[in-house]
Amino acid sequence: MPDDFSPHALCDESAFEPLLRLRQLAREIRAAITRNDLVIVSQAAGLLPSALARWNAVYPTLPVGAGDAAQIALETRNLLHECEVALTQAMLQVREEMRHRHKGKKLLISARSRYAPFSSGIRLDTRK
Repeated sequence: MPDDFSPHALCDESAFEPLLRLRQLAREIRAAITRNDLVIVSQAAGLLPSALARWNAVYPTLPVGAGDAAQIALETRNLLHECEVALTQAMLQVREEMRHRHKGKKLLISARSRYAPFSSGIRLDTRK
């Protein structure tokens, strides 16, 4: 614990700002998934590593029994887990839809080749 630690630091929300930022990003990701806004999901997910690095830099300066931090961290973890589950389900659904479309495309190509008019080499005279 650093020498300049103050017991009032726990009351100071700025000590938890990196953790609150992680929670905010998790909420933004969840809301964007709900809206199917993959651009926002991608942008917010791109901010997670830097926010996590900032939290990892601040975390050692907090007392071991920082219950508020643990609660925020748990909430953030749960939010991100929800996002992971939702994105995994969406990915599986898209994969299934792509398989279905690919199968349909193959079936269409097969049907077209089976029922294509056969060329016998004889031409009909249609000029009359």
